[in-house]
Amino acid sequence: MRIGQDIAVRFPGLYLVHHNIPGKRVDWHDWAQHLLFIPLQGEIKILLRSGSLVGGPGKMLYVPPNTSLNFQASEALGERLVCLVDNTRWRAVTSFQCGPAMCPAHQLCKEILFYILLNPKTKSANLWFLLLSKSSPKV
Repeated sequence: MRIGQDIAVRFPGLYLVHHNIPGKRVDWHDWAQHLLFIPLQGEIKILLRSGSLVGGPGKMLYVPPNTSLNFQASEALGERLVCLVDNTRWRAVTSFQCGPAMCPAHQLCKEILFYILLNPKTKSANLWFLLLSKSSPKV
């Protein structure tokens, strides 16, 4: 995937973006979906009204719906997966509910996300939701 180019796909209940832009910044905003940030290269910082989350490769950052945030990626490297999961879809696979959190990124989760990102016509996008329900972080 080329530096400076975003790739995005949409499935029922899931919007998946591969950001490959070093130094990417997003001003204060909030989304109605659950957000999962999975840094692949570089570090990301998510500023929240109540504090911040900072993580790099091997971590996954979770932000619940309707939470104001400001996003910043490191200048040198900046590759990450960002998942927006609708609340109805989220509740269908997991009862996981908490505030913003950081946890280890599951390697299989990353592989499945890359697969559905690169194969948007797949009928297997539901695999990711099944994995999510089995590997939800316990915070």
